[in-house]
Parts: sequence; structure tokens; C-alpha cells
Amino acid sequence: LSSVPYGDGEDSEDFEDDPSRRPRETNSSRRGLVTYYADSTLPLEGPVIREGDLLHLSPSDGKTFQKSKLTLYRNGMRIEPLDRGDGPAPITLAWSPFSLVQACRLHSIQADAAQPWMRLFKVSVFHHGLTHFFATQGDKADMLRARWVADFSRVLRVLTQSLFPTFSIAVEPIPGAAWTATRLFAGYLLLYDELGVSLVYGELHAHCDTRAAFAAYEDVGCEVQVVHMNVDVHTCVSERVGVDCSCFSLGDHHFSARSCAEKM
Repeated sequence: LSSVPYGDGEDSEDFEDDPSRRPRETNSSRRGLVTYYADSTLPLEGPVIREGDLLHLSPSDGKTFQKSKLTLYRNGMRIEPLDRGDGPAPITLAWSPFSLVQACRLHSIQADAAQPWMRLFKVSVFHHGLTHFFATQGDKADMLRARWVADFSRVLRVLTQSLFPTFSIAVEPIPGAAWTATRLFAGYLLLYDELGVSLVYGELHAHCDTRAAFAAYEDVGCEVQVVHMNVDVHTCVSERVGVDCSCFSLGDHHFSARSCAEKM
């Protein structure tokens, strides 16, 4: 990830002192947002967090495991087949905060029990629609998998938290900003959209007339709105399942909280 400022906000409109005014809607350029450039091909940066030999499920056929060297960096990973020959080239993949790691099993509980020397886990950068499966082997397969999963989840958490400013969850409305009067709580979130990963200030409002409102702003001032939606019984609310994963979806919007606890 790299930071890409979208303007400095100096050309923002002046606001009237009327407390009933509404937050301005930003235009498509989102000039005041802090946006991070998320590209899976960004160069990997040291130091190496962990490396070791594992089995990697071939992305070409999805059926064959290849012996590979997996190297975990603070901002991504590298997968290098050990028996390359004329086979695939090494794969490098830079993280997005919209990534997860998860221990998983073979196609059934019975299959897992039949091969206790083999344990699977997956790494998914769903921001880019990329998923890789790995397997540990041997008498200590469970322990090795647990260590890999823990290291991946820790690296992803450190990356995610590095994109947030220091803040506390707010429950009080902003004086003079009437549209925040029904606020339940508010705080920074990461928003995944066509621009990459943007830092927004999310705000959930109290329920009224069978629905609640959710808004996201450019910053804690809540003057320029970038997302607004009503939340009712028909709104899809879901979360990504992964170890210490703080990603969730609200309608068509995808967010990541600073921590799994704040997501909940």
C-alpha cells in the first residue's frame, strides 16, 4: 500500500452557520479523502517475518500440490516452487487490508482424519479476488499451521492498524452539526472501492421509522459525506471469516475496522 492524497481540501466550500444544514456530498474525485494505493504487484519490503517449505495448491489446476518456499514479508508474500524446471515462476503478492488468513480442512472431516500429517490453511486477498491454499506436513503439521496462521494474521493486523490515525470511538454529536444529533457511535473505517482503500469516518445513527442511517465522511469533522445509506431488515450485513479479520460489508460497501473487536 502507498498513500495517495486526493487534494488538500483548500477549495472546499464555506458553510453557513445554520445548524440544520446538511453535510455536503463529495464529487467523484473525492478530493479530501486520504486514499491508499492498493496494488497486488507492489514491491515486497523486508524484513522477512517467516519463511519455510510448504505445499502450495497449484493455481493452474486447483488439484495438484507443489513443494514451495513461502516467504512472509510485512507487506506481502512470495511463493517460489522448489522444483521449478519449466514450471511456474515465483508469485509475489502485496497485501491489502482486505485480506484474511484461515485454517481450513480437506473436503470432509473424514478426509482430514485420514491424513493427520497434512493440515491446510488459506490466504485470501479478496480485494483482488486472489486466494492461495497451503499445507503443512509431518508429525507437527498442526503446530506448524498454527504458527503460520498466527504470523499471517499478526502481519495483516499491523498493516491495517498502520492506516488509521489515533482516535477513540465517539458517541456524542458534534456541536452545530444537526445531522449528527442521532449518532449512536462513530469512528474511522477503511473503505474499499474503485479508488483503492480510503480512510473514512463512519457514523451509525439511531433507529427511526423501521430503519437506521449509516454515513461515512471525509474526516472527523463530518462536513463532507462520501457514503450514505439506510439500514433496514432488507440490508445485507456480513463479515469475512478469518483469524482476527476486521472486514465486513454493509449493503454494497466493504469496510475494515481498526480491530476485530471494533468490527463486532
